[in-house]
Amino acid sequence: MQKILGYTRKAVQDFDLIQKGDRIAVGVSGGKDSLVLLANVNDLIQKQGLAVGNVSAAIVAQKPKLAPHIAQMKQNLAHVLQISERNVGITAGTNEGLGYLGRGEGICVTANVLLRSK
Repeated sequence: MQKILGYTRKAVQDFDLIQKGDRIAVGVSGGKDSLVLLANVNDLIQKQGLAVGNVSAAIVAQKPKLAPHIAQMKQNLAHVLQISERNVGITAGTNEGLGYLGRGEGICVTANVLLRSK
């Protein structure tokens, strides 16, 4: 995994793929690897003279119940992004049994990040 992230970082830098004002969409699966990817993306953001100001994430999942995990998730994101936990907002809800999310066949996350000049 580290090799892949290294190659990805090199490609982004060599081909100047991320510039000020660019919007970035990242799709990953959960777990420890997503924090490694987030740390690498944060490094790229900082090299562009920017920093994360705050993060807001809304999670839709029928299962598992996420409420007991939100505090740790906020702590993990704040640590990796080098921001205060009070600048990380996470909400979680269900899809009330509707569709594939409601049947517990998937999880949907929408996240917004405010970038600021360093």
